[in-house]
Amino acid sequence: MIPTLTHSFRLSESALAGIRDLLADPQVAVPFFGRVANPDMVERFLQPASATPPRAPDEFMLATAPDASVVGLASVRGETLSFLVAPAHWGLGIGRDLVSGLCALLDGREHGARLSALVYRENARSRGVLEAAGFSFAGLRESGVAAYAGRPMLRYVRRPVRSSTQP
Repeated sequence: MIPTLTHSFRLSESALAGIRDLLADPQVAVPFFGRVANPDMVERFLQPASATPPRAPDEFMLATAPDASVVGLASVRGETLSFLVAPAHWGLGIGRDLVSGLCALLDGREHGARLSALVYRENARSRGVLEAAGFSFAGLRESGVAAYAGRPMLRYVRRPVRSSTQP
């Protein structure tokens, strides 16, 4: 199955419902939020995507299956990139395509974008997705919001890539 990738500043109601379904799965929510997500957490995450008008600079890359179900999402808020993929689609390159696609869009802009992302040390697949998109390890986060459930997270950063058409 090859998902369709769609870039957006605002997500449709059906896309938002699909993301809610993804985040209801503990296999997705725990690595993403650090624990099983409650409805308030999910709505806070989705709020900028559903705002009217949408709050820039939030951007999204959505992966949908042929039946229009949401199988993955990459988002950028400010300088923070996050992504998630439905467990049935892990290991198929969807996360890599989402993150690389969104980074390429941002790189094509006049000033590009410096991005950061957090990932649990044990999540080798997500670390690989970030590294494939040009992110580099930048240090360990052991406290604060970045240490969900007392587990340290790895911080990755990516500098903008200037295209050959940019001055």
